[in-house]
Amino acid sequence: MSAEDKESENLLNLFDDAFSGEGIDESPLFSSLQNLSERYSQEEFLIAGGMKRIFKVFDTRAERFVALAKLHENAPKNHYDSFIREARLTAKLVHPNIMTVHDIGIINDTEPYFTMELKNGGSLEDILAERKERNSEYLQSFSRNDLLEVFLKICDAIAFAHFKEVIHLDLKPANIQIGNFGEVLVCDWGLGKIIGDAEDTLDSALFDSDMLNDMTLAGHIKGTPGYMAPEQIDADLAKNKQTDIYSLGCILYSVLTDEIPISGSTEEKINKTKAGQISKADERFPNKEIPKALSAVAYKAMNINASERYQSVQELSSEVQKHLSGYATEAEDAGFLKQAQLFWQRHKAICNLTIVSLTLIIGLSFFFILQLTKSRDEAIIAKKDADEALALYKEEKKSLTQARKQWSDDLEQSTDAFRYQLFFHDPKRFIKQAIDGLQKSVQLDPGNKLAHGLIGHQYFMIQNFHKANAIFAEEPFDQEDLVPISQKFSKMKENDNKLLSIEDFNVLLSEITYTRRRYYLSERMIEWDQRNRLKKADYTESVKTVLNAVNGFKHYEFKLEKKTQFLTLKGQNLTQLKLPDSFGSAKSLLRYLPLKSLKLVNTQVMDPDQLAGLHSLEKLDLSQNKMRNLKDLENLSSLKELIVAEGQYTKREQNKIPASINVTILGSPTARR
Repeated sequence: MSAEDKESENLLNLFDDAFSGEGIDESPLFSSLQNLSERYSQEEFLIAGGMKRIFKVFDTRAERFVALAKLHENAPKNHYDSFIREARLTAKLVHPNIMTVHDIGIINDTEPYFTMELKNGGSLEDILAERKERNSEYLQSFSRNDLLEVFLKICDAIAFAHFKEVIHLDLKPANIQIGNFGEVLVCDWGLGKIIGDAEDTLDSALFDSDMLNDMTLAGHIKGTPGYMAPEQIDADLAKNKQTDIYSLGCILYSVLTDEIPISGSTEEKINKTKAGQISKADERFPNKEIPKALSAVAYKAMNINASERYQSVQELSSEVQKHLSGYATEAEDAGFLKQAQLFWQRHKAICNLTIVSLTLIIGLSFFFILQLTKSRDEAIIAKKDADEALALYKEEKKSLTQARKQWSDDLEQSTDAFRYQLFFHDPKRFIKQAIDGLQKSVQLDPGNKLAHGLIGHQYFMIQNFHKANAIFAEEPFDQEDLVPISQKFSKMKENDNKLLSIEDFNVLLSEITYTRRRYYLSERMIEWDQRNRLKKADYTESVKTVLNAVNGFKHYEFKLEKKTQFLTLKGQNLTQLKLPDSFGSAKSLLRYLPLKSLKLVNTQVMDPDQLAGLHSLEKLDLSQNKMRNLKDLENLSSLKELIVAEGQYTKREQNKIPASINVTILGSPTARR
């Protein structure tokens, strides 16, 4: 019997004992914990590198397999503190895309260790190597766009770490774990440090052999040549967030090319890094059809001068997202022709119609001139032709004016819709671009009242009530219901640089959700407020306000235990946990609450898609609430436990539940892991 089968049998036996009440002791599980002689068993070596070795072990307390990290045999004690520091630093970074640390301790009172979650799959380095060898399976399973999505998840992890003032300092494909189900984890924080902390003197003597290969510069260089920033080569230079951004640029370069950015021996890599001798990806590999836009993004991120790189991970991530959405990146400095090409790709139908119209105008005008020069003697006929041509010209001019207005309307609509779709990725950037686009629309057509009113709408959304009042005073078209609200709440703030108190903000949400028309606005206002509020706030009332509006202000039960982060939702009137509007985020409104557990009781919430975005949710109780498409629960990356009732789902339906989720069946002596 394999270790995995034995683990499953033990788990089933636990449930049999629990439900039958049989056993030697009154508390058999408690007794089994008391009698454990060792915490970890079945040790199996996995990999070694740098200053540590990784083993697969069985956790006898939690009855699961985990990864256990130990120092190399006979490692000197001056390595211990750096090893423990890596474990504690990683443990503080709780994020879906950062490896989770479970336990830190000492083996036999002599040797430090820490345990981590055990993931199947390989590293990004393995995938790139297979793609380089033209392995058809990997080329199909991991397309360039798939790897760009992986890169965005890496950026999410590093952006979170930077928010916590932690830098990684050893980002490379080998430290990116790709799971069999699309999981992306940033690993190996051994060189990571908290910004502002002094360099660990104990760590200064460490030398990671798999980082520098044949170099003998122990204690002077920390990083991986080919992926490390120039400032990492000089121990006296400060390392900051731009150091990680350089390495992210190198990873993007490898994703685009399947190659390391800087080739050669270790010493050659270091010298090229210091000199900034890096070729753009599309120029180095002209036959690989690498997008120039993304090549420019990677090149900017890898600039030898930190001040010339992207100043935040969000800026770098946004550039890649813009390319995937069909928009020009800032790094490529796209000219008019490139911008026009991208615009045409996004609006082919309108552009083709415009070209046909212009061709028709030019053709008719040319025909008129030929006819006029062909027969000077036929003055009467020529005059008649001229009159007809003039009438046609006026009609075409009228059509051109109408087309100009249509272009303005299209720009306003496309700008508005586009900004709403990508608003939740980077609110500050896209609010600015939405306002710029709407202002250009007004310049094209000063009579476009809708675009003018929408400018005020954008300012209202981000609580810039004074600016919104100024716009509405000039033209409040289609925003009349917001005018008195904006005037009221502008009196509660001295200027537009401050946010409302959370209490006043909840009152504001109540007023704007009075009609179904403003559902989408309320969600975006919560998103903006949460990202820009300096102090952490409780958004429970905010979420309840929007949920009440989305569900028609009908009664249902909302009970939140804040201490345990456990939410119970009950009642047939509850049908939606997210906005049905196409302008919404497509994510659950509950994501603004720090939920660990959720219980649904007799609601009309039937689709796991209603839980999208709940990345901290660990436990879901559906024992009193039928839900379809259980396979989609795999999108909840942190979900560990699902509770259902006996007979609630058929065996076939249960088999669709992702294997990574432990299933508890109430009323049954068995459960599936």
